[in-house]
Amino acid sequence: MSSYEVVPLRAFTRNCIWTIRDASHAAVVDPGDARPAFDYLPRGKLQLAAVINTHHHANHVGGNAALIERGKVPVCGPHDARIPDVTQRLADGERIALPHFGLELPVGNAHPTNHDDSAPRTRRNQLRNHSRFASDLPDL
Repeated sequence: MSSYEVVPLRAFTRNCIWTIRDASHAAVVDPGDARPAFDYLPRGKLQLAAVINTHHHANHVGGNAALIERGKVPVCGPHDARIPDVTQRLADGERIALPHFGLELPVGNAHPTNHDDSAPRTRRNQLRNHSRFASDLPDL
């Protein structure tokens, strides 16, 4: 497996856009706003590899169109017509391959019913608390 890290990008007032990145590529998870990704990717000299949506809320999918306008990348998400621009619709439990990172992760229509505030504040736990597929990420 290649080396990667999970990096949160501040979006709106209380949200994060998650990036899974290695030295040259990044997958953007739940981009409600494209601006934070547009700022981050060139700073890190990163090429966008994929967009992943976990659910339909506008603060998680609002940046899809702007991101794919800049480059043709797969947009993965659940079978939900409310999520725009998805190119790969996945049924609950299906997996998306992220070959740049040596990862294969499940994606489904997932929104936390409650955030586990007792969990240690690691990036993995922050991501796990908000996205279904994060349980498959190795400890960071």
